Amino acid sequence: MLLLNGITAVLGTFSASILVYIITNWIQQISKRNNILKLIGYVYRPLYYFINLKYVGVVTYILLLASLFFATLAPVSDHLETTNNIILSTVSYIIFLILFFVVIGFIGKRKKIINNLVEESQYNIPDVDSLRIKWNKVFGGIFVLVIRYFLIILAITFVLTAIFMVIDKDFDQVGLLILFSIIISFIITICVYVFYITRRPNLGILDTDTEIEMKLFDLVKDPAYCVCIIDNSGNEYCGNLESISYGIVIKQNEGTIINLPYELVSKAKSCPKSRNSSSTLQPYQ
Repeated sequence: MLLLNGITAVLGTFSASILVYIITNWIQQISKRNNILKLIGYVYRPLYYFINLKYVGVVTYILLLASLFFATLAPVSDHLETTNNIILSTVSYIIFLILFFVVIGFIGKRKKIINNLVEESQYNIPDVDSLRIKWNKVFGGIFVLVIRYFLIILAITFVLTAIFMVIDKDFDQVGLLILFSIIISFIITICVYVFYITRRPNLGILDTDTEIEMKLFDLVKDPAYCVCIIDNSGNEYCGNLESISYGIVIKQNEGTIINLPYELVSKAKSCPKSRNSSSTLQPYQ
């Protein structure tokens, strides 16, 4: 009974940690900051798609990495012919299949977001193919945003497994299987991370979430596109949207930088047509 409780506790902690991370990300989606960004996104369309793609990317990658853990645990558990290992293997296969199909669904959402962006932009952007490349690179860069938290989850699961192995000697065999799967998952995750980093030298695992978001947004913002932000006092600031990380940063025509805290933003609207009539997104290099 203690052995079964140990298995449930370890796998439950891992799964709960994944779920908490997803819920936390969802809460961020409905926060005051994100509501302001969505408000501006209705005018500044790249921001609208960036917000949606970021959320889909976070969920996709965290579930993909979680499925990797169960994909390594399931076949390893098959090698020991005990009732508990059979249960562990069966549960791992079931969870892996569920996560696998959920991930496929979210990948479809990513494709839909990018297709909608391209369809909306095709009359203003001559190089649609480069637009896809740019936004797919943003989606790939979100992996760096997720990987740090997944490694922390693996570390927590590793420590908890080791504790149960000390408490219950009957848990040794199952515990070794789980530790082995954690190590394999860690190695594969780091290998994938290194692959991404070689292609994305500006992103690093030691960067903060804000720094990573800033670098990803730099890929999709259009410096030539103008947007007007109105604060709570009715003051209007028009210019290029430069950053969304520590507030709404607007660069006006004369080069003046305006940084508005999110709580001061009241409305957003398009600039006069004369400001944007010649604006086109630059092809991605």
